[in-house]
Amino acid sequence: IAKDIYTMFGNHRKKLVFEQKISTLKESFFACFFDTSKGCFTSGETDKISDSLIGAWQPQNSSQKYYSVHSNALAVLYDLCPKEIEKDLMEKVLTDKSLIYPQPYFMHFVLEAIHKVGLFEKYGLDTIRLWEKAIDNDKCALKEGWIPVNSYAFDLSHAWGGSPTYQLPARLLGIDMIEPG
Repeated sequence: IAKDIYTMFGNHRKKLVFEQKISTLKESFFACFFDTSKGCFTSGETDKISDSLIGAWQPQNSSQKYYSVHSNALAVLYDLCPKEIEKDLMEKVLTDKSLIYPQPYFMHFVLEAIHKVGLFEKYGLDTIRLWEKAIDNDKCALKEGWIPVNSYAFDLSHAWGGSPTYQLPARLLGIDMIEPG
């Protein structure tokens, strides 16, 4: 947005400086977080976590790299990886069962990344079908999460679980908001 503002006001020097900063950030992100041996972005590393902090969702391993669908979908969605690898990266993260899998609230970003790289027809509906069990369990509310995938847990009536209500009209019917209201 900032580079568009600089363009609008005719400040091309600041626009070029801003574009260079964006380019440097993207290159640095890729260099720091892309693991060529794994073929995807790492979500980070952890040192030994205090035993008092270890929970069901927190890793216990020390000095280990972690990989998730989350970090890779966001890298694609927000243009933090080279365009030429986006589609292959999303194919990998959608099929690699070793990656940490997102809860329903994050699936909106995953579905957006799937759409961005042109894979919605191949993976979109199957991803949305993850909510079928939730609907079978409760026809009037969506539970907050699933652990493991397709085993619904947590409390009810979370908007976080409502990604299909946005994705189905937008992707199947092609309805996109042009402007607010």
